[in-house]
Amino acid sequence: MVETIQLKIFYNDDYLNDDFLSKFENEKIEKILVYSSRREDDIQETLNSIRPLDIVKIFKGRKKARTKKFSYTVHAGIYLGKDEEEKHKFCHANSANWIEICNWEIFSCKTSPVTKIICYRPVTIFKNREKIIKHIAKCIIGEVNGRKRYFDNDYFGEFYLGLSRETQKETNNCECFANRCVLGLDFSELFFHRRKEEEPDNNRGGILMFIETVEFNNAEINEIERKLDSLATDEEVNNKINEINNYQANIEQQ
Repeated sequence: MVETIQLKIFYNDDYLNDDFLSKFENEKIEKILVYSSRREDDIQETLNSIRPLDIVKIFKGRKKARTKKFSYTVHAGIYLGKDEEEKHKFCHANSANWIEICNWEIFSCKTSPVTKIICYRPVTIFKNREKIIKHIAKCIIGEVNGRKRYFDNDYFGEFYLGLSRETQKETNNCECFANRCVLGLDFSELFFHRRKEEEPDNNRGGILMFIETVEFNNAEINEIERKLDSLATDEEVNNKINEINNYQANIEQQ
């Protein structure tokens, strides 16, 4: 058994660069630019190139008037496939401490236009398909007193975007959810990026480029799996697993 999993992640936050935002050493996880508003792509057509269980990140970028640098917001989720009406389905965690399956309109939050879509597709097998789907279903179904158990302090804690000024470690955001379910690893590229921005010697107006290495031992990986497994019983998630499988089947039949 592999005792540790190590990922080396290369960052370039130049929004107009083809290397934006993060890519993985040795392509253990393939990065694919699915959509860019600069290419005048048809956004609905480009969504058809995403595969079920890809990690999908949507960006909304705008140029700052003072610095001329592009700033952006990012949201991450997991692509599931299509429903019977041919609508794309995603699963995501949001700041309302809720995990849900939704269509593109909700996932992309249509209050402002999406300017870039990047998906991340594992090349190295981190988890098998069945386990990924089961863990997604358990994150959705697991509730206690009307609240998602996933966000309880005994599991992964409240939705939290940033980093704690005390520990510089705490975060539980949409990227964490997608990485835990698909890769079985607990990390967030957004967290590393924000931590780098906070460093005293950082040139706050310039382009950030850096390398982050994350490493997980068997005990850490097993603990993530234990928490995901215990969110709900296998019997409770059978219907949700069938629903997710149907979304993928609808893609395969096209």
